[in-house]
Parts: sequence; C-alpha cells; structure tokens
Amino acid sequence: MSKKYTCSVCSRDCKTDCIYCEDVDEPDCKIWRTIPLDYVCVSCRSTCNGSSFDYLMGLERLKKSAKEGIKSLTVAAEREHLFIKKTDVDTTVHTNFENIRQDPISNNIMAAYHVSSKTALYSTGDGDCLFNSFSTYLIGNESKSIELRYRCSIELVLNKDKIQKHPMYSGFLLCSPDFLEECLECPTLGKPVSVFCMMALSNLLNLKVESVYPAINGSKDYCFIKLNCVFIPMFYDPKQPTITIMWTNTNTADKNGIIKKRTALWIPNHFVPLVSLTQTSECVELTSDSIEITASPKSTKSAVRTDADAECIRETILGSTTWLEDPAMEDIQIHPSQSTSKMEESHRDRRSQQIYDYELNDDCTYVPDLSTIQEESSPIQPRKKSHDINFEQIPSSQTDITAIDSEEDDELYLDDFVPGHLKKFMDLRSVMDVMKEQQVVLKEIPSGRKDGMYFIISNVDNIIKRSSGKRSEFWDDCGAWVKCASPSTTFIERNGTLLMIVKRQCVYCVERNVNKKRIYEPLQPQPLANEIIQVHRIYQTLKSSPSGPVQFKRRITWFQKADNLLSDISTNIALAEYIGKFSVRTYHASVKHPLKNVTYIRTKPSVRQRLQHELEQKGVKEVERMVHSETNDDFQQPRGEKQLRNIKHLIARTKHSPSKSGNIADHIYCLRGRNDQNQQICPDC
Repeated sequence: MSKKYTCSVCSRDCKTDCIYCEDVDEPDCKIWRTIPLDYVCVSCRSTCNGSSFDYLMGLERLKKSAKEGIKSLTVAAEREHLFIKKTDVDTTVHTNFENIRQDPISNNIMAAYHVSSKTALYSTGDGDCLFNSFSTYLIGNESKSIELRYRCSIELVLNKDKIQKHPMYSGFLLCSPDFLEECLECPTLGKPVSVFCMMALSNLLNLKVESVYPAINGSKDYCFIKLNCVFIPMFYDPKQPTITIMWTNTNTADKNGIIKKRTALWIPNHFVPLVSLTQTSECVELTSDSIEITASPKSTKSAVRTDADAECIRETILGSTTWLEDPAMEDIQIHPSQSTSKMEESHRDRRSQQIYDYELNDDCTYVPDLSTIQEESSPIQPRKKSHDINFEQIPSSQTDITAIDSEEDDELYLDDFVPGHLKKFMDLRSVMDVMKEQQVVLKEIPSGRKDGMYFIISNVDNIIKRSSGKRSEFWDDCGAWVKCASPSTTFIERNGTLLMIVKRQCVYCVERNVNKKRIYEPLQPQPLANEIIQVHRIYQTLKSSPSGPVQFKRRITWFQKADNLLSDISTNIALAEYIGKFSVRTYHASVKHPLKNVTYIRTKPSVRQRLQHELEQKGVKEVERMVHSETNDDFQQPRGEKQLRNIKHLIARTKHSPSKSGNIADHIYCLRGRNDQNQQICPDC
C-alpha cells in the first residue's frame, strides 16, 4: 500500500510493521487499494486483551459512516467485511432452554390466540430485542447480540439487492419502514428493526427463520397475513433447526390485573424467541393450601451491554423515538478496547432493571379473553364437609371469588397461562362439590388454551333452547368437535354414596351384571321425587386431535333440580372440563382454497343470531361492511361472505316454504293442523 501509515489509529511505521505482517493476502490488498478508507490494524480493532474482534467498535465505525449516507455506509461495510472475513459466525443452536426465564405477556398472547404450542422466552426490551432473541437461540443468553447487530448491518448493505429481489419484499413495504432507512439505522444500538433484519439474519446464519405475528387485530389484518412467514436461505440445511421469533408487546397490567380496553390497533414493539420445551420450566403444583412455582429460571439478560449503550424502546417497532446521542468517534479511538469493560460488567444494574418495568398508561395495549381466571392471592380453600374432594387432583381455572358481571369479563387481564392438572374427568361427587363452591360464573367458555382446565359457565340460553326443542350449544375457540355421547343418568344418595339407578316399567332399579347378564333389582323403598338427581353430560372429542392417550376431549355437565341434595347447585350453570393436549387448528374439511393463516372456528351462536336478524332487513354486502367497521375481532365477525349468503338463503327458504312436510300425507296433516288452529282462534268463522 502506498501509504505512510498502515493503521489510522495507532499510526505504526510501515518500515517495521506493514499490512503484509497481518496475514493480508495479495487479493485482499488489491481490494484495499480500491477502498477510500484507512486501514485499521488487528490490535486496534480487537478488544483490550486482543482475544476477539471488538464488535462494539465496529458498530461505531459503521454508525459514523451511516451519517454521511448510504454510499458511505456501503464503503464502510466493505471495509468491515474484510476485517471479519476470516471470522465465521457460530450457527450452532442452543438446545437446553429449561432454566431460561419465560415471557409471561407473550405466553398470555399465545394462549389467548392459539398462536403456537411453543414457549416464549424472555428478551430484554432495550431496542436490541430481535438480536437478543437470536442470541438466546444460539448460545442461551444475550451476550452475542452486539455481534449479530454488527454482522446484520453489513449483511443488509452488501446484500441489499438480494433482499430487495425477494418475492415477499413488496408485501413488506406497507408494514415496515423504508429499507434504506433501516440500513442507515441498523448500526445504532437500541434502534428498532423490522422484518428486513430477520431476512438478513436468516441469510447470515444460513438458518430457517419463522416469523410469528398474533392475530390480535383479526385474521384479515394485513400485518398478520404478511408477517406470518418463513425465510429459507438458498443453501439451507434441512437438518438444522428452525429459529422462531414472535412479534409481541411489552405493555403490562396493573397490580389488580386489569387494564383498559384497547380502542386502537394492536401494534407490536418487542420480539421474543419461541422454543419447544420438553417440560415447562414454570411448573405449578396446585394444592389445597397454596400455589408454588417449583423452578426459578435464570435471566437471559446480556452480560455485554449496559445502560450506557442504548435507551429502552418506548414506541412501536415501526415508529420513531428519541435516543441517546452518538458518542464522538474521537473518544472511541482514544479507548479502542472500551467494549471489553462491558463484557465484565453485569447487565443487572440499577438502570437496566428498569428497562422491562413498564408503567401502566392510557395507551396500554389490551389483550382480551385469556384462557384462565386466577388470583395470585386467592388459593383454593375447599369447604370442610364429610365428603371433601381431593383438590390436589383437581385443577382449577377459577378461584373462590364472587360472581362478576358479563361486562367486566372483557376487562380482565390474566396471569401467565399454566396448564391445569386435570388428567381425567372428575367423578360426580367432585363435580357436585366444585359446583357448590362460590365460583366465577362466565357468560361463555373463555378463549385461549384450556389444557387440563375446567370452567363454570352460564347455561341459561341453552335451557331456553332445550325448552323449544333445540340443541344445546357450548361455544369455544378450539375448532370443530365430534359429538360422541350425550347420556342422561339418574342418581340417588344412599348411606352417603351416590348410586346410579334406571327406571324400568315405572320402577326405579339398580343395574347389576350377574354371570355376564344384565339384571335390574328394584329399589326398596322407592326414592321420592325430590331425592332423584338428574345429571346431563355431553362428551366430545376435538376433530383435529389425533387419537391416543393425550387426545383432546371435553365434557359438559349440568344438573336437574333435586330439592334435598342440590339445594346449593343452580340449574342455570354448567361445568366444562378439558383433558388431553390441544393440537394445532386445522382448516375446514370441505374448503378447497383455504385462506392463508385462517383456520376454522365455528361462529358464536350470539353472533350468528345477530347476523340472521340483520340479514332479515338488510343485504349481504351491507351487513358485511357494517360488521367489519364495528370490530376487527374474528369471534364477532362472520367467516366470510359465503356464510352470510347461506344465512340469507336459509331465511328466504324458511319464509317462502314454512311447511316441513316431506310428502303428500304430511302436507295434508299439516294443513289440517293449520285449519284446526284457525278455528280455535276464530270459532265464528
């Protein structure tokens, strides 16, 4: 090189130490001659002990060039690429995540919207959350995040043509910041990034990256459709695991677990990694005395960055924010090994602990309808009776608190989702004791994960339906259920034991098997009418759940009034129990061209009834526009225009042909019935 000094930092004399002394080959020397930037020697671009490359210093060099524009940044990225050309990034994925702290807010979102069966791990909310998430995936902590941001900045600039020619690039432009603007801001610590950095990291690590965006704004939300995607590098190895990153939000509830309703669109401002755990690290043991967390997972906070590196992210990922001013480049050159001190400092200092402790404000994001109702300070206290149930074997998704109004159900922000301990359906005595307790009576089964849980729900609407000859409907968001059996059994209590009886020839009997034959022994004495307990059950299996010991099932139980034994149990409530493991939602069996990311969930009966009422007076298009303008919640909308047309067709068919006669004889019988009815109404006619 025709320069007096080979290093622009230490200014070593080229007579004693030149560029060839640092293992720079001739092809790289030719490249250096074309770069209009000064060379930096190995010692000046390494940490103070010279053991590794100083990535924090590299980011500062890139940030200084980014202030002069994209052309200057491109030249600086080429120089930095030569510095790390012989230093490959380790892409070995970490495997043991059992002792890493989890993210309760993201787990709640996944439980409420069935986002994924994986577990969300904690990621420090300091603006580098995407790189923290990738670092946790690679090495189990966040100490690699600065290196990943440094390498990602170079990848974005040098391979920008590859990213801009990606098939999904045009779709990301409407839900992401400008690509060139992100290239200029990426070298700055704490600056928020978007999906373009996911693409760059996928190419950089040569790993498959899955982006998960929850459907909080509805399944028709543009961001939900576009940002639920998978990035596969050109030379991807199928044997390598997939890195899953979720878009989430850091807003939390107040001390009472309640936050204000969300009036605007949900906007993410955070990234967390999703991993598959063989055993949930936060394992809850439910006893009659208390609820204990049996594991204390470690924090994944970085051992590299401190509060002096970046400010907390306070706006959305796609928004703008005020950050710390950039330190002067001259100061960086005076202390070239500054990042080494950060390696030795703890990330858990006073200020960094406030990074993730967000306060409640008026703009707090609402996450509705989570899957359980719990209170940390209200452990289950079973009533002391002669027939106490074993609460160690019965999970509870509800606590002993007074009933709440249906209007307040939507304002509950609930704790982290913890699967219940219900391995099998409860026996009748346990069901009776649970329903006798003072419980929260829900208007309907709440949305979200329900593995091993039970709920007390209102049964008033179904009582009215059954009185008019219609079927009972217990809606949930799990998908299509296969009805297995709906038995109605009769019990009486004799000597403190519940005895199942049957009625044969107007006599109540006990069914027994003698010599492989079924016989019925009449009861002596016969029970009175107020001693009989009538139990109604509905057994169902989830259609998409595979058969096996963990097949997802549910059972609905309600009682018919018995004056003596069921005086404490209302006939207006029902018990819903869920056992097994919930499987992934599927599309409708008859759909030919399923919409992307939209799986089948049956419409709520209340929503279907409202749509039917509106369609009796308005057209299909008008009703569709009205519903979509009122809410973006999928549970309050029809599945599509076809469903509205089917309801409209059913209304028209019922109005023009009310007779249900199937043949001429039935038609004549129907006409006679109408004639008799008219004579009773108008006897003088």
